[in-house]
Amino acid sequence: MIAGEPLDVVRAFEDAYNDHDAKTINSLYAPDAKFQVEDIMAIEGKPALQGKTNYDIELHTHMHINPVSVEENRLRARVMASNEWLLETGIGTAQYEAEFEVADGMIKSIIARPVPQTKAAIGRVLNDFIEWAMTERPCEAGILMPDGRIVFNAHNARLGLIMLKEWKAKRD
Repeated sequence: MIAGEPLDVVRAFEDAYNDHDAKTINSLYAPDAKFQVEDIMAIEGKPALQGKTNYDIELHTHMHINPVSVEENRLRARVMASNEWLLETGIGTAQYEAEFEVADGMIKSIIARPVPQTKAAIGRVLNDFIEWAMTERPCEAGILMPDGRIVFNAHNARLGLIMLKEWKAKRD
């Protein structure tokens, strides 16, 4: 736990993400933390967020958080993120307007709103990829998304990237 202001906690989070330090990242989440990418995904609870951390580390995720404002326990920022999945799809860098809620030195919630270009690009890729996966690789798709929603963990990051490369090769 980081004692201090929201900016201190968010900076520690950014540094840990870029260092791929799962222990520190996960220590910064409150037990009931929530993470949402608006209209794309929502994750609740520390165990699910630990899976997302492992997923992101496996894909070598890097992010830059540019704070815009801090009001009480909320920090608003512009976030740029990249990883192997985004690079493989041709998106490269995803951009978001985000709000971090911090309490007692821990992240309670992150709400990320993709900028229109990012939202459209991710939507196109996900729709096409999921349709292909359900048809061409239903067994693997069932592992990635057993209930129609992706299960975030390191194994699924690797499996999803392998499938994404296959999907891309068949499209090109």
